[in-house]
Parts: sequence; structure tokens; C-alpha cells
Amino acid sequence: MTTQVRWIGLWIVMGFASCAWAVGDPPIKELRGYCSTGEEIAGPVVKADARSVTLRRGRRTRKIYTVNLLEWSMELSKDQEAALEKLSPRDRAISIGKSLLQKRWTSLAELQFRKAFSLDPDSKEAILTAYKDAQAKPPSEALFVPVPYRYTRQRIDHVKANTKAHRDLGVKMKAIAPKTHIIETEHFVIYSAWPKSDDRRLSTIYKKLYRALCKQFVIPPEENIWIGKLPVFAFWEAGNYIAFSSTGLNASIGVGAAGFAGRRGPFSYVCLGPVRAKKGGSKAAAINWFYELLCHETTHAFLGRYISDRHLINWLNEGIAETMVAHLVPRGAQTKIKLAMAHKQVKGGWVPAQGLMFRRANIPLDGVYYGCAQSMVRYLIARDRKKFIQLVTLIKKGTAPEEALRESYGFKSYTNFLNTWKKKIR
Repeated sequence: MTTQVRWIGLWIVMGFASCAWAVGDPPIKELRGYCSTGEEIAGPVVKADARSVTLRRGRRTRKIYTVNLLEWSMELSKDQEAALEKLSPRDRAISIGKSLLQKRWTSLAELQFRKAFSLDPDSKEAILTAYKDAQAKPPSEALFVPVPYRYTRQRIDHVKANTKAHRDLGVKMKAIAPKTHIIETEHFVIYSAWPKSDDRRLSTIYKKLYRALCKQFVIPPEENIWIGKLPVFAFWEAGNYIAFSSTGLNASIGVGAAGFAGRRGPFSYVCLGPVRAKKGGSKAAAINWFYELLCHETTHAFLGRYISDRHLINWLNEGIAETMVAHLVPRGAQTKIKLAMAHKQVKGGWVPAQGLMFRRANIPLDGVYYGCAQSMVRYLIARDRKKFIQLVTLIKKGTAPEEALRESYGFKSYTNFLNTWKKKIR
């Protein structure tokens, strides 16, 4: 006889009592549930490492990143279920964690220990003892730092709807650009019309971008801020990009912009225009420009999910995007050029007009204004990173931007902020 113990949203409702099991007894007989690809999963667990779990499906196996598990359950025997009844919820979680560590299934074990710590912040010593008893490497201190959710939690129905939406768009893209194929990472599903030889580079930069964004805004990279996975539609040819944009994503933006991030309700996406080589420029320079675009637009998508779906004032939104580009694409030229242009102008006595720089609408689509936005964000982060997170959080929760700047950094007004920033440039 078997019964099921159920998890929802990665936090475990019940655990195991390892005292009732032989050490070699597999603690999970079968895993069932949903993951952020939108698919239903089921199968015996073959292995689980620090980031993923592998299930057997007939003669094949299916690797699933732990961060993508949304709702899952496992089978227990009647004796195992009886053993659970004798333990407190905290001790259940620690016991299952220890049992999983003995199997070296560290990714699933860590979920249990996070659960135990959330139930009882005094669990640290007991958790460390479990690692020692299992002869496992001690966990990172990050395990014992409670981090509040800074985004709307995923819902299974939204994940399913989003997965269907991006798969339907993927079919349309392939009809327009026949070389379209899929690259999948922990947090992104990339529909790429690029040559397959570039798949690894695209995958790598997206992994770096997600970790950098999480680090900046103090979100554990093991968390998934997206609803499902963020779809990215990356084009090689201009005509295909324009044709795809007109399918209903955002035709007006597609014609006038190199790429864009968009959202329709809970469905977020990024659409990236073609690799454009400037007259007399090299293909390598064109590809670096594309990576700048990729980081810029995906940062906008991330900020759209951060804290709330409330719009972040444009100078700050663009400044953060440009700063992330400068950090992740050091060979990119465009972001550096815009920053240098802005600093040159300011050193010459010019300052951006407040009515244009800090307006609710978009700042001017001009390199100097974008360079100023980047410079202002760099200045604020360097001055106090915690206050910068506070600034963004206040605005995303509804505080007026100028008031949020005053509350977080103490600037009396935009004028005061401009004058202080300008002195640092000169």
C-alpha cells in the first residue's frame, strides 16, 4: 500500500522519518507533479544533484532543474507514513533532508532544510548536525537567511497558459524562420533563429544575466521569478523579426525598435531583432551589439516581475538595463559610447532637462539621455546598494519616484539629486 505526501510551490508540507528506514532505502519511490515547462512529470527518481533531479521514463531519463518544480508529490509506504506521524513538522523536514543527503540527493535535501528553517529559525544547529551525520559538505550560509518573496508566486494554471502561449508563438516563428530551434535553461526557453553553433553562447549569457540580476536584487538564484520560463524569440534576419512582431506581439514597436520586452497579463516575453552589422563593421561587433540588446530587454522583463507589475519610472528602468549590459557584455561598444557621451556633455556644462529625464513617459530615445540614466544608476548603487534596492522597492509598491528618492537616499528633490550626481561626474 502506498500513500502520497504532497508539496506545493517548493515548500514541503510533510517530510520523512529517517529513523524508520534503512539507510539504503530510496526515500522517493516516484515523483509526480508539474514543472515550469508546463508539463506533467512522473517517474522513479534516478538521481538528484545540487541543481536537478533525474526521473526514469521507460528506457529514457528526464532531467528537471529543482528550481522548476512547482507542485510535486511522492509515494510512501504505509510504514513510512506511520513513522511520520510521530514527528513534529520541523523534525520531519530535517529527517527527510538527512535521508536525502545520505543518498546524495542534495537539491531535494536543501528544500527540506529550507522548510525546517522557515518553521523554526532555531533549527540551524540541528540542520548542520544532519549534514555532518550524512557526511555531506556543509551548506552555504545562504540557507539560513530568510529571504522574502520579491515577486508574485507562480500558479499552475498561469504556467500552463504561458507555456501554451509561447509554444504557439514558437510554431508561428518557425513558419516564418524555418531554422528556429529551442534552447532551454533553468529559467529561459529561447526560440533561436541563430545558427546552432551559437547555442552555447546564448545559453551561457542568459545564465549569467539571471544570476547577476538576482544578486543585484537579493533574490536567491535558485528561485524562479518567472511564471514558468521566460520565452525569448531571437531572430537573425530583419524581415523575419518584423513579420513575427506583426503576429500580435507588438507590431508598432517591432518596426521601430531593435527589440522589446512585453507582457500580456501574466505572460511575459522578450523579442529580439536581427544581428545588424553596421556598414564597414564586423560580424563580431554585430553579435556583441545583439548581446547588449539581449541583456537590456531581458532586464526590463525581470524588472516587470520584480516586487509587482507596477511600471518602474523610465530613467531608472533604462539605467538599470544599461548598467547590467555594461557588466555582462564588456566587449559591447554601444553602452560604453552612450556613457562616455553623457559624461562628456555633463563635464562641458550641460545637464539633462528634468522635464525629460524624470518624466513618467519614456526618456528621449537618445544616447546621451540613456548614458545619463546609466551613470545615475551606477552612482546610486555605488553610494549605497541597500538603499538602491529600497528605492526600486518603494516605487514598485506605489511611492512617487521623487518621494522614493527622498525616502531612500535623503535627496530633497530631483534638483538636489542632479546637482549631487553632476559634481561626481565633474
